[in-house]
Amino acid sequence: MARTVSTRNSTTGGAPPLPVAVSVQGVPATRQRDAFLDDSVTFWQSYSSRPLTPEDARQAVENISGFFATLQRWAMAPKAFEKEEQEAAA
Repeated sequence: MARTVSTRNSTTGGAPPLPVAVSVQGVPATRQRDAFLDDSVTFWQSYSSRPLTPEDARQAVENISGFFATLQRWAMAPKAFEKEEQEAAA
């Protein structure tokens, strides 16, 4: 099952809510999150000279998510602009 989080944050510029896993195959979401953050720490540790914490990993994931959300908005902007011009011309 999945539910959506209705909060919006400034990092993603008010992006639409993302689905949040409640549990997958009986594994609680907190254990899934902890495992994901542990994997993220392992991945990002090779890029840092200091020991990383799960909070550091969470921030890295949030920043990268925000970066790709921005790229997606930029990619969609010309299409929205063209649509507005077509509607204005009609």
